[in-house]
Amino acid sequence: MCQQLGMAEANALKCNPLPDFGGGHPDPNLTYAKELVDEMKKGVFDFGAAFDGDGVRIQNILEPKTQASSTMQSSL
Repeated sequence: MCQQLGMAEANALKCNPLPDFGGGHPDPNLTYAKELVDEMKKGVFDFGAAFDGDGVRIQNILEPKTQASSTMQSSL
């Protein structure tokens, strides 16, 4: 996915699936995706996304400087 987005893999956070979510919460909301939110607030990236444990919910952070975000439900 990083290659398709044109970003360095070093910029991807927590991309390895773990059975216990790495001890974190599986919900991709702004509270539990704080590390991503903090990175987006720096203004380096134009887009950020956090996925839940099974990929049904996606938290998109589209405008980091205005803190605009959206939650999408996907049906796979």
